[in-house]
Amino acid sequence: MTANTRHQQSSRLLDFVRQFNKHIYNPIMLRFVRFIPIYAVIEHVGRRSGKQYRTPVLVGRVADGFYIPLPYGDHVDWHRNVQAASGFTLTWRGRKYAMRYGRMVDEVEAITHMPRLAHRGLRRAHVKSYIKVFDASA
Repeated sequence: MTANTRHQQSSRLLDFVRQFNKHIYNPIMLRFVRFIPIYAVIEHVGRRSGKQYRTPVLVGRVADGFYIPLPYGDHVDWHRNVQAASGFTLTWRGRKYAMRYGRMVDEVEAITHMPRLAHRGLRRAHVKSYIKVFDASA
């Protein structure tokens, strides 16, 4: 098996997992996320459709905002929607926060701010990209 073939298989598997999460796992998680304190819900608007979306995400809270891992990279719809918008809402532990997009950060900066419970999973999944988002009021 060539390196190119392995990459194609890996890419197809990642696409399958991403689609499974988007259409099956995320709708289920939205029902329970308020009971899981390491998760939040991002409410964002589609760049082209204008449709409202809710996406569960893992978060690490810091004084001026949150760190959010991008396990599938920065090309996923919710990330592009948030990046294109002037602002969005993040609900965490029952509280709504008005947020603004910040910047891409690497694992070295973000991992220490992520919940300890998530460290092993993030490392095993080889998550290297994160975003830092800021409280809009800050």
